[in-house]
Amino acid sequence: MLLLVAGCSGPEAPSPGVLPPPRPPPHRLCEGTEELATLQAIAHGTADGCQRDKYLQMIMERGRNVGPWIEEIWVAPSPDAKQVELDKAVLVRSSAAVPEVIRHEGRTYLFYGEGDLGLGFELASEGSDWFLTRGLLGYGALGLLVSDDGVTFEPVPDFAIQDLVVGMVVDPDVIQLPDGRFRLYYVGLPIETLVDDATWNDDAQHDVYYAESDDLIHWKQLGMAVHGPIADPSVLCLTPQRCRMFSTGMDHSHSEDGGRSFVFDGATKVKGFAPEFLVEGDRLSQFYNGMIHGGPLLTRSSTDKGKTWSDPEQAVEAYKVEAPSFTRAPDGEGWLMYYHYYMEEYRDIYPARPSQDDAGEATGEPRSAAASEG
Repeated sequence: MLLLVAGCSGPEAPSPGVLPPPRPPPHRLCEGTEELATLQAIAHGTADGCQRDKYLQMIMERGRNVGPWIEEIWVAPSPDAKQVELDKAVLVRSSAAVPEVIRHEGRTYLFYGEGDLGLGFELASEGSDWFLTRGLLGYGALGLLVSDDGVTFEPVPDFAIQDLVVGMVVDPDVIQLPDGRFRLYYVGLPIETLVDDATWNDDAQHDVYYAESDDLIHWKQLGMAVHGPIADPSVLCLTPQRCRMFSTGMDHSHSEDGGRSFVFDGATKVKGFAPEFLVEGDRLSQFYNGMIHGGPLLTRSSTDKGKTWSDPEQAVEAYKVEAPSFTRAPDGEGWLMYYHYYMEEYRDIYPARPSQDDAGEATGEPRSAAASEG
């Protein structure tokens, strides 16, 4: 398992994620092994030697070409939850993207996309049931780390989600419920869809599931929250029953049952991706990226529960900052922003999206009148 380890202060040249060591090509009898059957056997711990070799080939190829296994998660201070001091960033090493943090009882819990492909093959060789409670390593799986100082992390080996969808599990988002429990949202794709090249097309439909926990470590999947062209969901509940979900493209969904189920409403007036909410008193802030990978991190604020918004501002002058998640600094002075460091030098296959009115309009009210009330 790769650990998130505190690095030096100040941006430095990132290093790619570590791939498993090269292995001989599979035996010729393995050449006809089907991808779907291989992934099913790996997930359920029933793979034979040929299928394990096939799986290694598959995840190594994905590691070279797809990511996010070669990405990193960084942390930077933000004194006022508006501007981020990126020049004072502390590097936190990882091999995956899209972090989500929450601070509870003096500790910082960091959920992220596990990208240790060497661990994936090791678990497959052992016939581990890890894939049934975390997701399918090499395609999409979740990890959890914990820290006392918000910078130096260690893994939580007991982290597990019962009744998890078997397949790709990505894009975590965590909220605390009024009764003190926690809810984890994530995009889940069954194994059967992973061999389909259209899985991440612009019009592809995805399922967002949710699980609940008392301790942030032991979870139980309870149902599907919404179905739609959704990735990287971010949920905010401003009342016990009314919740809002923004997702990549700044699409919007709303819930009237406390966030257990959502209705997909479609696009807002604001264009962007990887949205994140931050609540500070009566001030509601939203951070998001413009429509170009690695592009500027934008922020806008509202003091009326999201009915009207300020004009967007640029929160970080530098590029290569995506998918932010905020938590209070352990000393109570300001905030810490955890983010995906966009390693452009390793992502040539991801062309920049067309520029589309990055700032959008100032209000950005959703189409649903009920949802706009918070």
